Amino acid sequence: MYKFWDRVGIIFLVAGFLALILPLFTDFPFRWEFLWICSVPSVVVMRVKDIQNGKKIEPVLAIAFSVCIFGFSLYSLLWS
Repeated sequence: MYKFWDRVGIIFLVAGFLALILPLFTDFPFRWEFLWICSVPSVVVMRVKDIQNGKKIEPVLAIAFSVCIFGFSLYSLLWS
């Protein structure tokens, strides 16, 4: 199961990297929201693994902050 979550985290991280470099090679407009929408799930997956390994406080704060940024990014994409 750990390999599955490692792969899911890496897939989201690669998607965030591609969202970062995509505007360099295409006419697609650059928006920070796409970077956050792709990379925040990767951060959450990695912090959940830390919680399973015994860490408690820092991963919960990172997850809460990531969810907040995800919400702001989604709001900005949908209503701007």
